[in-house]
Amino acid sequence: MIVIGRPLNEKEIAPFKAKGIKVIQDIMAKDAVAFVLNKNFPDSLLSVNQLRDILSGKVKNWKEINPSLPSGKIVLAADQSNSGNLFFLKDSLGLDIKNVEIFSADSVAGVIEYVKDHTNAMGIIGISWLSDADDRGSNDYFKQIKVAGLYKDDRKKFSLPFQGNIADGSYPLKRNIYLIYSGARTGLRTGFASFILGERGQKIILKTGIVPAKMPGRDIEFKYE
Repeated sequence: MIVIGRPLNEKEIAPFKAKGIKVIQDIMAKDAVAFVLNKNFPDSLLSVNQLRDILSGKVKNWKEINPSLPSGKIVLAADQSNSGNLFFLKDSLGLDIKNVEIFSADSVAGVIEYVKDHTNAMGIIGISWLSDADDRGSNDYFKQIKVAGLYKDDRKKFSLPFQGNIADGSYPLKRNIYLIYSGARTGLRTGFASFILGERGQKIILKTGIVPAKMPGRDIEFKYE
């Protein structure tokens, strides 16, 4: 069983098919790819087109984004050079990012630390690392950086990668989180899948700050007096 930010492709499923193993790919949640900036950086809004230009290597200095920004090379940081976040951006924005210089920080905590220490850096992370209000680590991370807001055409209509904006689709770089497992009828895999895709499991996902695949219902009783 794996949890991953994309479905398996036909090449990846082929070995299982060859052995007669059924592969089940269930959407268990939705999250988003977030861009984080240094706490002292003077702006935290980017258009999707500006982001595309940065990630394609077309724009390499912050002054090319806005003349009022401080001059400096835009340094991209990710947890790994083969990060799933990078592949998602490549596919969703239609980019060729193999020639773009990206600093590999080895972990999400390393990305946060790098952005915290480098004013011109922009980190690429999954929003789940910042969204859990009950997680002390998430709160500590959030205090150290700025989360960039994205907009399409109108700067005033920017959207941050938080739960409500992911749920209603206003944040442009949202994605599905897949639970992928073999299709045995019984066992730990199917038991866990049944739990996490059920009402209790989906409520746990909701509490972490990302979006459950099935929004749990809530009964409200009105009393008229």
